[in-house]
Amino acid sequence: MKPSDFRLYKYSESTTYCFIVCYRRKAEIRATFKFIVLMVRLERSFQQLEIRWPRWVAMVPGYVVGALGAFWTIQRTAMLFGGIR
Repeated sequence: MKPSDFRLYKYSESTTYCFIVCYRRKAEIRATFKFIVLMVRLERSFQQLEIRWPRWVAMVPGYVVGALGAFWTIQRTAMLFGGIR
């Protein structure tokens, strides 16, 4: 007997790769959905508990996103012109 006789399924390599790609997409979509559900539940729980954040806490995410975007833009521009290697 050959070792290949003990395999349960005899699929081609392309079928195996297709399965891996499709499974990974499914897993990523599932993880994204779980994250969105978690965020919605957190938002609803904060509303139900009537937690009021200070104004500066509400502004922090916008400043963080803006600062990271500016850093990324400057970094990519410097890389484009050869300033960073």
